[in-house]
Order: sequence, then C-alpha cells, then structure tokens
Amino acid sequence: MCGIAGIFHLNKKVEEKEILSITNSLNHRGPDDFGIFIDNNIALGHRRLSILDLSSKGRNPFYKKFSDNTEYYIVYNGEIFNFIELRKEMISDGYHFETETDTEVILAVYHKYGINALHKFNGMWAFAIYNPHDKTILLSRDRFGIKPLYFLMYNNSFYFASEIKAFLNIEDFFFEFDEESTKFALSNIVGYEGLSPKTLFKNIFKILPGYNLLIDSKGNIKYDKWWHLENNLIDPPINYKDQVEIFRNLLIDATKIRMRSDVNIGSSLSGGTDSSTIASIVQLLSYDKIERKAPASHYVFAAKFPNSFLDESYYIDLISKEKNFNLISLSFEQPTQKDIIKSIFISENITVSSLLPIIKTYELMKQNNVTVTLDGHGADELLCGYTFYLGWPQNNFKEKLQFNFEYNILPAILRNFDLSSMANGIEVRMPFLDHRVVSFIFSLPITSIIGNGFTKRILRDAFSDIVPHEIIYRHSKIGFNSPTNNWLNSCLNDTAVQIFSNKFFNNNPFWDYNTLKDKFYKKTLLKKWENNTNDFLVANEFWSYINLTLLYELFIEKKRDLYEQIN
Repeated sequence: MCGIAGIFHLNKKVEEKEILSITNSLNHRGPDDFGIFIDNNIALGHRRLSILDLSSKGRNPFYKKFSDNTEYYIVYNGEIFNFIELRKEMISDGYHFETETDTEVILAVYHKYGINALHKFNGMWAFAIYNPHDKTILLSRDRFGIKPLYFLMYNNSFYFASEIKAFLNIEDFFFEFDEESTKFALSNIVGYEGLSPKTLFKNIFKILPGYNLLIDSKGNIKYDKWWHLENNLIDPPINYKDQVEIFRNLLIDATKIRMRSDVNIGSSLSGGTDSSTIASIVQLLSYDKIERKAPASHYVFAAKFPNSFLDESYYIDLISKEKNFNLISLSFEQPTQKDIIKSIFISENITVSSLLPIIKTYELMKQNNVTVTLDGHGADELLCGYTFYLGWPQNNFKEKLQFNFEYNILPAILRNFDLSSMANGIEVRMPFLDHRVVSFIFSLPITSIIGNGFTKRILRDAFSDIVPHEIIYRHSKIGFNSPTNNWLNSCLNDTAVQIFSNKFFNNNPFWDYNTLKDKFYKKTLLKKWENNTNDFLVANEFWSYINLTLLYELFIEKKRDLYEQIN
C-alpha cells in the first residue's frame, strides 16, 4: 500500500522539484521507500509502504520490458491477492520475473491481456501505467473503490495523486470550494462520495470505483467504467444450506489470500458481528499453511469509549476472552484540539463525525509493529446490516441495495478508512469485498440475507460455530463513530464556541448563520449536550459545519497557526 502521484504537462517539461513536492507530501502513505521517474513532460512519483518483497527490487516507479520490446512504467497503490496464482500462470506462458512483488505480476498480466487484465485481478488498487512508446497513461481504480485516486486539470496540465492534499503542493494552484458539490455534500454527507466524480474543490475530481481513465499524448481523456456488478452475477444453488456452505468457503478463502504478507498483520475489533467474524477466521487460519503467510497475525485492536452510549467494551471483552485473542485496546475520552484539527486535515472531506478514533486505532497498530490489518468493512452494505433495511419493500429491494453498496454508503466508508489507516502507514484488507463474495451475495434471494428476524442471515448461520453466540446473533448495532455530543461539552467545546466568531462560518453560501446560532450556540456554550442518540445525531449535524469551516481554513486559507498544530 502506497501513495502515488503524477504530472502530465502539455506544453512544458516537468521539473524534478514539482514531482518531488507532490510525491513527498504522501510520505505517510509510504514511509519505507520512494522513487520518481521523469520523461520530459511526464513524471511519476511513488511513496512505498513495503508489504511484499521488502527489498529495493519492489521500488516504484517500476519498469518492465518484454521480449517484444513493449515497455511499461507503473506506480501502484494496493494489493493483488491472487498474485501467486497469476504469477504461476504467467510463468507457464513463458514470462520471467525478477522480483517477488505483485507489482511485476500486474505488468505481465497487462502485457498479455491488455485492459482485460483487470478482470483477472482479485484485489484493491489504484495505479498508473505509463507507455513510453505512445506516451499514454492509464489510471485504474479497483471494482469497489477501496483505494483512492484523484486528478486535477489546471493550466494545460494534468495531475493525479492518492490524496487531495497532495495538490496543495502545486505552485500557483489555489483551492476553492465547488459551490454545487459542497452544497450537495452537506445535504448528503455519506452519499456524495460515490455519486459524482466531483469533489468539494473546483477542478479536482475523483476516479469513481470500477473506472479507468486513459490520457493520450495530446491530453485527450477517455473515461469509462470497466466493472459492472450486474454483469458478474452467478446462478447460486436453490438450497439455503448449500448457499451457506459456499458463502462460508468463499469468505474463508477471501481471508486466507489476504493473509499473504511479508510483514505482520492484525485485525480490528469493534465487538460487532463483522469484525468479530473476520478476527475469528484469521485465528482459525493462523494454524494453516499459507504461501507467503505473514510472519505474525495474532493481535486484535479495539477502541473503547468509556461513559458514552457508543461504547462496545462489553462485546469486545466478551469475544476476546472467549476466543483468547491478544487484545490491545485504547480508551477514548478526551482528545486534544490539535488531534481533532489534524483529523480534519487527514479527512480532506466532510465526514459524519470525526475520524480521530479510527486514526488512533491504526496508530496503535503501527506502535505495535503491525502494518496490515484484516477488517470487516463492507459487510453492512453487502449484507443489509443497517436496521432500516428491514423496512424496505421487496419489489425493488435488490436495486436499492446495489445502489447503497456501489454509490450511496460504501464509497464514503472506504474513503474514510483508507485515509485514517494510511495516515499511519497501515494497509487495510477487507475480505467481505472480495469480488467473488460480492457477486455471490448479490446473486442470492433476499430471504438468504434477511430472515428469521435477522439481517446478515447467511453470515450468522455460516459462522455461528466459530463466533460466540451473543456476538454472531446480536440485534443491536452501534457503529464506529466519535462521541461528538460528549466532546461538545469538553474537548471540542472551545473550538465549537469560537466557530461562531469565524468569518467563513458567519458568511458563506452554504448555510444561514442565524439559524445555526439559534440551534447550536446556547446548548454548546452551556455544555448541555446529552449522552443519547438524539443529541448524538444533532451534534453530528453541527460537526459538519465545524468540519467545513476548518477545511476552509486548512485548504483554502492555509492558516499558519492551524498548520503549526498539525505538523
């Protein structure tokens, strides 16, 4: 897992300092190594987090020349989990390899199959492949958008990077909010990520999940979707028990190939069904012989929220004790104002609540010599984990579920966890988002997913033998969020009170100041936020306005005093 960047000037050469500046702004994503490549008006940059083949042979930009004189350079962020099988296939076809990386495998498969190579990859990725012969660059993003990729078109130049904040290092480019996109984001904080290629900022776009972008030597762009879930469904068995068996085997194998690593792996544990299942499968597989298996995989990590209704300590401790997990946890009570501001800079977006607990959980992993984590993300969107699914009508259930999965909920979750983990140089792997698992689940009747009074029916029935009964058949769902309502009475109080004197907060096109002051000011000044669901939801609404105001100061005004706090 890494940070990638690139520059394509249409009418001038790339200066080394340009690509170095953008690339090195991503050093948190890749603290182990870096490299750049410049070919006149085109440049590629890479910050490496070493996971497979820890030697310098895995350094990017990675170059490979084939027997027919075809040449490619690649900068790559992600993992191809079936690289071992693909490597063996390519060797049998006469290909030769000089490294033990999956990066080299990508280029070999791409050389043989062209753009159809993407369908052979089981993994997560954002990469750029440069062909020096025809001066084209292919940018590709994985099926579900696990790994991010942004681009900027400005002043006859094309830039791309793993994070929006990298573009802060482009000389003479000034950030501005895109008014239409920002209004939409405030109205749909979760959904806006996957519904448009636009970002909060003018001229900065995201490549959407399952899309490619090809830019040619003249700067012409071709942008198209290469993955369609509806074209990858199967005919599952009619018998439910058979479905359960197939699903169990698929998820175990998805976890197994995600344990391939040359560095230590761990698991995140929230106490919910999804993370508990993955942690239990990892423990189950820890005794198996797995090719390129991680040196160690025995730690689980959790965040606890004492004195908050969001706290899931009971369930975390229950499964850890019953499964004899090596649990490492942190208690999250009073973060500093500096931590909160830094979390907004890391997020570079409006989020439902602060990403700080997620960021700190992954920081805890890094402190304990874990670089890769297997987590349960995606299961709620795939297996109807939210209670509102229970009230949906049956006639168009699958269409609405697919919409939420591909466009409305999952993209924002994946963005947030990528930014939070990679801020600490941690790679997150998600077995539920193995494309084989996704295709299988969307091929099932809805009664296999919701039944007997439960969401996630097939998951619960498939793993009830390895996950404690009280966990696998939990009805309650809390979610991993910050206790914003509690913080508004404590660590966030000064910032929240002062925000009403902020110039941008007072006058912008996105909200009416007096309405917000009537709704939030007195309650905050008097520290009257209560520890319940209703105030939690209202506090998160207030957070979105605080969030955007601080994004304005960090990205548009570039306020020195704030940068001094986050650096």
